[in-house]
Amino acid sequence: MLTVFIAKLDSGNVAVLPVIDSTNQYLLDRIGELRSGDACVAEYQQAGRGRRGRKWFSPFGANLYLSMYWRLEQGPAAAIGLSLVIGIVMAEVLRELGADKVRVKWPNDLYLLDRKTGGYSG
Repeated sequence: MLTVFIAKLDSGNVAVLPVIDSTNQYLLDRIGELRSGDACVAEYQQAGRGRRGRKWFSPFGANLYLSMYWRLEQGPAAAIGLSLVIGIVMAEVLRELGADKVRVKWPNDLYLLDRKTGGYSG
């Protein structure tokens, strides 16, 4: 099911940067020219933001930071439950890659063998 869904997606442009203020801000600054699937990936964020505007600590070279733009044709109402769906899809992908013990922890974390291995927000 997941492979069929991914095959139907248009590929987007991905900006890969070693250091950035914020991957999310990078996309927001270019919002008028983005297509669904465009993304920004960085090794370090100098001014990353977490949930509710909290500062996001991101040690250099320890993690991968990614923001992706996706236009919701049905409007903001289509985003209800999106965060949970993103977590489930990420867990399914990791399971397909061999991480059998991955699980989603509400509201936005992925755990592998009872250790936090990632986070996301929708």
